[in-house]
Amino acid sequence: MAVGQQKVDMEIKLDSKKLQQLDEFTYLKSVMTEDGKCKKDIKRKIGIASAMVNKFSKLWRAKIF
Repeated sequence: MAVGQQKVDMEIKLDSKKLQQLDEFTYLKSVMTEDGKCKKDIKRKIGIASAMVNKFSKLWRAKIF
């Protein structure tokens, strides 16, 4: 994946096989995009955090005493 302002078509070969050029991919739980911005990564992480809060909300609302 090439990161930059304008889209660049590249041809990279490995063992005479052309590698696929991606618009985005996930690496070490972070979303990498070709424009270099982190908007999708932030939205993804907020979604994951929101899901975890929802899982624990029943526990937090429970009356233990």
